[in-house]
Amino acid sequence: MQRASAPQHAALQMALADIALQKDWPPRSGKLHGPGVWWQLLVAAYDREKKQERAQFLPAVDGVGFDGGGVDIVRGERRRRNLNSVEIGEILEYVNAWAASNGVQRRRREAA
Repeated sequence: MQRASAPQHAALQMALADIALQKDWPPRSGKLHGPGVWWQLLVAAYDREKKQERAQFLPAVDGVGFDGGGVDIVRGERRRRNLNSVEIGEILEYVNAWAASNGVQRRRREAA
């Protein structure tokens, strides 16, 4: 399958940046997160919708874990650079739909 194109990656990055600049999370918390955090949040939701890869709760190797309770959340490595053109298209569609339904104003792409 064909790898995702540079314009697809740029469109996804722009969408994530728009969300990062405008949406606090959790809602009404005033806390903004970068595009990388939004990538993780939105891909996790996309994967659940598509019934793909799921997160697992596993014992933390240091015994502390993410919240001090000895457990970590582990997800597979879904990397943007490894996406094919169909996958990135579907994820971008999901991200854009989420953004629209959550009041994110998207920037217009400049003509190349």
